[in-house]
Amino acid sequence: WCDADNAALIRKLRECKDMGMQSESGWKPQVWHLCAECLKGGAGGTKTADKISAFHRRMVHAHFSKLKSAFITVRKLREQSGFGWDDGLKMVTASDDVWEVYIEVH
Repeated sequence: WCDADNAALIRKLRECKDMGMQSESGWKPQVWHLCAECLKGGAGGTKTADKISAFHRRMVHAHFSKLKSAFITVRKLREQSGFGWDDGLKMVTASDDVWEVYIEVH
């Protein structure tokens, strides 16, 4: 998965949400099929045979779960005292002291 694939997945999920395919409990099952087909069809980065086979609905759903988990981790870090955000690098920032305390506690 490359950044272009992730961006294409997120765009497709936004489209599906706008079409009412997301409920309070999560995405409707057909969403993952639509996302997989979108990615297989050329959205995102350069496609290889291995990459196309990875764009199966179950694998797309699993990858989304990983992205969501990473997003939650970043959001929680940004909410912690002493942490910031570098918009140019798109990453969480903190001094070494702040990281040491955070790692000790968590």
